[in-house]
Amino acid sequence: MSLDPIYRWAEANGYPVSEEHLVIEGVPTQIVPSPGPLADEAIRSAGTLDYEGVSVRVVRPEYLIALYLAPGAGTSKGRERAAALLELPDLNRALLDEILSRHGIEKPPLG
Repeated sequence: MSLDPIYRWAEANGYPVSEEHLVIEGVPTQIVPSPGPLADEAIRSAGTLDYEGVSVRVVRPEYLIALYLAPGAGTSKGRERAAALLELPDLNRALLDEILSRHGIEKPPLG
């Protein structure tokens, strides 16, 4: 998927491009296409939070864990991040297990 149309639109509307970033209201922002169905699902199910008066969409930690553990994405840094997220007190383990099962990802041990 080419992001060229997004970059052309941004430049035409006064958002400068610096290397691979669009500079939006002074904030370098990188636009990255979804790598597959798991990421698509994570994006669709993202929650909306308020950050200093601005609505932002945030991917659920259960999806971040699945993305870090997905075949082909597994790096030692990703596994460390997944392990840290597994320690969250409000983690929905049933949701995580369902996501992992649906996408054929091995379940991590209970922590």
